Amino acid sequence: MIYISIGSNLGNRFLNIRRALNLLKSHGFVLLRQSIIFETQAILPPNADSSWDRPYYNMVVQGTTALLPNALLTVLKKIEQQIGRKENYDKWCPRVIDLDILLWDSYHIDLPDLKIPHSQLLNRPFLIHLIASLSIECRYICPDNNLYNDKAFAEIAHLIENQGVIRSLVLNPQFVGILNITPDSFSDGGLSFHKEDAVKNFVHLMDAGSSMIDLGAQSTRPSAFMISEDEEYTGLDSVLEELKGVIEKTEALISIDSFSPEVIKRILKKYPVHCINLVKTNLDNDTLRLIADYNCKIVIMHSLTVPPQKQ
Repeated sequence: MIYISIGSNLGNRFLNIRRALNLLKSHGFVLLRQSIIFETQAILPPNADSSWDRPYYNMVVQGTTALLPNALLTVLKKIEQQIGRKENYDKWCPRVIDLDILLWDSYHIDLPDLKIPHSQLLNRPFLIHLIASLSIECRYICPDNNLYNDKAFAEIAHLIENQGVIRSLVLNPQFVGILNITPDSFSDGGLSFHKEDAVKNFVHLMDAGSSMIDLGAQSTRPSAFMISEDEEYTGLDSVLEELKGVIEKTEALISIDSFSPEVIKRILKKYPVHCINLVKTNLDNDTLRLIADYNCKIVIMHSLTVPPQKQ
């Protein structure tokens, strides 16, 4: 697996990174995963000109290519120049785009113009954290005898504080539509409680630009009452059953808003769920393992009012 960093701190940073990623794919790089973006403070040498102090957008992509390392490096340099980076530049100066090979499987390459792992990788905490976010198994393999050799980046990320990060962003943000199959949710309670209304509103949310729809049948508003697990499952099941054809046609991603292990298990076994929207961390190991087996993601939020009151 290959990990490449993409950074920019000149011009339209979002556009520069998008162009670099598209050009990278056009040169045969098979993109498997991409990280979020960290906006980070510029790393500057002593007495650097104040005009160099421009925050960077940085991200890491994971993928494969049939190219050899030197050939890929040549492609990266070509892409940099296509986007507007000058061939000759001062070290540490602002850059329209900056592309670096960070890792290539467990290869170790030590050439004048190419070093894998990247020689500055351990000095860039934000890159360590971005790699860790892409793979819990990726390890830092280097012949040098240092503290981090053969450790997973997820472990290294716990050891090295991620300093200098201003904020995090996503390269291609997507909208999530909320569909509460409840009579009393504080935002849209009652609007989608009946199956026919839920289906109509689902289609409306997709037409409005949503990529994912989050469905919930248990209200978590303050002073809401708990319904039974069977009631919650029936509410979700009746709507999802009716939506099967729509989901297939629109390729909508489905998120389930539930903190009931039993409801989550039953829904996962019957429907293609992309994400579990979990408002409390109460899931047992068997449920977590099932979620992992179905390659389903988990979104966790903190709430002081969950579970609601029992009727």
